[in-house]
Amino acid sequence: VSGITVDITDRKRAALALEASETRLQLAARALPGFVYDWNVASGKILRTSGIELMLGYHGSEISPVSRWWEDLVHPEDRALALPARVARASGADSELDSIACEYRVRHRDGNYVWIWDHCVLVRDRSGVVMRAVGSVLDITERKEAEARLAASEFRFKAALLATTGIIWT
Repeated sequence: VSGITVDITDRKRAALALEASETRLQLAARALPGFVYDWNVASGKILRTSGIELMLGYHGSEISPVSRWWEDLVHPEDRALALPARVARASGADSELDSIACEYRVRHRDGNYVWIWDHCVLVRDRSGVVMRAVGSVLDITERKEAEARLAASEFRFKAALLATTGIIWT
């Protein structure tokens, strides 16, 4: 009888550490009012956490892992401001951007638009071409609606001031 013994202690420790790291990532992603993504710019493939389902109402089977699906959700007026267009502009080797943050609207499954804040870190190859964009998307609809209400209130206040013939002071 002959046999070989291999010590796999280090391999087991690495597997446990990887599992713990994955658990932390999943818990952190669940804590966001949005989702986390990893976009392979060259292939157009995007990995997203499940928060996208809660934020936009789409079921997992309706969510395509390609960037074109996301681009089609972007409000037509916001397409030039949205992340895909900005990453394309940052892909030149002369660009020095390390990250991109932008606000734009995307279509919810119910047809309404949701305001989002999209922030990513750009990962470049040695020649400076963007290979990946890794980031997070947060729903900022409530904040944008509050800003709109404040702007409308300020407009009404200024209109009332212009219409008055008396003196106003504080």
